[in-house]
Amino acid sequence: MRGLTKRFGEQVAVAGIDLELPAGRCIGLVGPNGAGKTTTLSMLTGLLRPDQGTAEVAGFDVWRDPVEVKSRIGVLPEGLRLFERLSGRELLAYTGGLRGLPGAEADRRAARLLDVLDLAGARHKLLVDCSPGMRRRLGLAAALLHSPEILFLDEPFEGVDPVSAQVIRGVLERYTASGATVVLSSHVMALAESLCDWVAVMAAGRVRAHGPLAEVRGDAPSLQRAFPELVGATGRDAGPDLDRTCRLARLMTSPDGSTLPAAGQDAREVRHRSRPAGPGRLLPQGRTGATVERGLRYAWRDPRTRTAWVTSLAIGLIVPVFNALQNTGSVWFACFAAGMLGVQMYNQFGPDASAFWMVALTIASPRDAYVELRGRALALLVISLPYATLVTVLTTAMLGDWPALPGALGLSFALLGAMLATGAWSSARFPYPVPQEGHKNVTPGQAGLAWIPVFGGMVAAALLCLPVIALTVWLHLVPGGTARTWLLLPLGTAYGAGVGFAGLRLAAPRTARRLPEILAAVGRG
Repeated sequence: MRGLTKRFGEQVAVAGIDLELPAGRCIGLVGPNGAGKTTTLSMLTGLLRPDQGTAEVAGFDVWRDPVEVKSRIGVLPEGLRLFERLSGRELLAYTGGLRGLPGAEADRRAARLLDVLDLAGARHKLLVDCSPGMRRRLGLAAALLHSPEILFLDEPFEGVDPVSAQVIRGVLERYTASGATVVLSSHVMALAESLCDWVAVMAAGRVRAHGPLAEVRGDAPSLQRAFPELVGATGRDAGPDLDRTCRLARLMTSPDGSTLPAAGQDAREVRHRSRPAGPGRLLPQGRTGATVERGLRYAWRDPRTRTAWVTSLAIGLIVPVFNALQNTGSVWFACFAAGMLGVQMYNQFGPDASAFWMVALTIASPRDAYVELRGRALALLVISLPYATLVTVLTTAMLGDWPALPGALGLSFALLGAMLATGAWSSARFPYPVPQEGHKNVTPGQAGLAWIPVFGGMVAAALLCLPVIALTVWLHLVPGGTARTWLLLPLGTAYGAGVGFAGLRLAAPRTARRLPEILAAVGRG
């Protein structure tokens, strides 16, 4: 690093750092919160462009040769966001694809890392169901997957339970012993002292001291004791705070530096169940059942997805029930509920870019893609069909318009199937726009039908449903036709099922072919 500088408005986060980090060491970048550690690591790893200065990694300029640099480093940022609807194995498969590893090699390395990091229970577990410690270890596994020369870790032990901390500590020690370089940031001096043999002390955006741990510590009994003098702290209140920190560090570690288990917590064996527990046991075995169970669980566990579904259900319920209570509406208003659910189904397939990775990461053929798409579609239908039926029957009961019930149900089911088809097709056709040179990455889902999810999806579904709509209108116009509206129920249901799964069939080959293109696009970004 030479003259590395970064400002945010009037605030100087990093003020002209000149520093050379030795290879083959465990290096600690230590300092209080706000010292500039995260900003420095972000500039070193190509996540943040400096205002001034240069940074080189393994002899390559971070911004002139970004591909060379990124192929040699692994990064675990502090605020790493992971794809929450992927399992641990799928996350590592995705990372391996981005790194250009062959599938078999990525699987072999992933299995090894999951074993070393004590993550056997996360292999088939959604990230949304994982604890913070497990997520942190999975992030570390992703950073280590391609065997980088240099590993950058930003506050790797922040918010991590003692067991996970001990596992991470052991992995880092073995990795450094193998000859690799580890650069980690921390504001906990005792932690850095127990792991690192070379440290750089930062405060107010500047490096105040650097070198081998023994030299930086000097005559002080610990780095924690030497720190106030190194950064020029003179406040009278600093002593008690530092004492409390030291006492906490002694409480959490044994004399040999290993992390002690938290009091009152018993170690429990984590077992992987081949069959889901609870209602999930009712689902069929195999890939389809696993995908349905995963989709239903994610729809409930993820707050944003749950909010979207609840909102769609609420809007779909209010309009027909309001019309029924006013006794001025029609049973056909119940189809609006199906339309709102259809929009949410469209969103789950189309604009939701993270959903694409669920399909793309585990497919090897159009057949695999179809099975995965079908499982996701069934999960959406498990939520949508009972609700659409309930709203339609409730509205019919309030209005007393029972002859119209079969037709309304048939049209609702046809509409749901059509929305399923358009959503699946759009997810395969426009899952992730390719970034253009010199421009920021395009937000996922901002192309094709996906940029108009409500109107585009509804119009496309309405066009697909024209045969059922035309039949409904004809039966209400011809003499005696209303007596035969019951035909709309089987016809609409069959039509919706046919259109929906035809859309999945059409989307499957495109989905299978798009994975290399998507990985290349993300790699360029």
